[in-house]
Amino acid sequence: MGRNTSLSELYHENSKLHSHEIRSWLYQRSLTCLEHTSLKSFMKRSAKSYKLYASAPQIQLPDLPAQKKHTDLWHTMSSRRSVRDYSSENLQLNDISTILFHGYGETGKLNFGKYFLALRATPSTGALYPLDIYPLVCGVTGLESGLYHYNVRDHVLEFLQQGNFLEQLVPAIQSTNNEWLKQAKVVLFITATFFRNQMKYGDRGYRGILLDAGHLSQNLLLAATGLNLAACPIMGCMDDQINDFLEIDGVEESVLYAISLGHSAIDPKR
Repeated sequence: MGRNTSLSELYHENSKLHSHEIRSWLYQRSLTCLEHTSLKSFMKRSAKSYKLYASAPQIQLPDLPAQKKHTDLWHTMSSRRSVRDYSSENLQLNDISTILFHGYGETGKLNFGKYFLALRATPSTGALYPLDIYPLVCGVTGLESGLYHYNVRDHVLEFLQQGNFLEQLVPAIQSTNNEWLKQAKVVLFITATFFRNQMKYGDRGYRGILLDAGHLSQNLLLAATGLNLAACPIMGCMDDQINDFLEIDGVEESVLYAISLGHSAIDPKR
């Protein structure tokens, strides 16, 4: 490779998978922490691919209706747009519950004797689910403004910080062309805890983590569209500033993506 080779090219070339690196249930022979890990121990660890804030106050999310509103999948997929113009109308807690559950909630289980893997609507490399969602709330009826964490296991919100933080965070969420963002009612920060994936896949696992973030984001966007809400994915986060706000270290866990939510201010009939 030439002297001007990009970091992305170096990573891509050095994380390619080769046949001699594959064994029956794990990749990356050189990953020493797994050399003596049994399949049973690995499955036990994999069954806990979620983060909990045990001491944080919990807000119970509404149960999803037994009879869900019929939404045509093909129409939802074809009508999804990135919307940056939001009205003053608040979101409802039911909407947040629906979006989070269909984005990353537990939807099934695979049993392995004493252990099980909790499955979700979003695909994940090796079913390891390395991501977490931190909703920044600033306009949801019945929910205080502040920072929350989505507890996947119990389908609840964990209340981390109280306050109206959006306006001060806007430049860190998107540094330019960001006035529209001040009207959002929720911003979902998507983070990754890298070891959850890389304990199995090593350096190559970083590819899977980024793919997971894309899968999750699309589910969140389609869920919002199905509820006739407006949403916009945002890749331009200032990593260190958002990590500091979320009180994560940016090394073991870091922000990858953000999604703004609200009611569209654009007349859909236009």
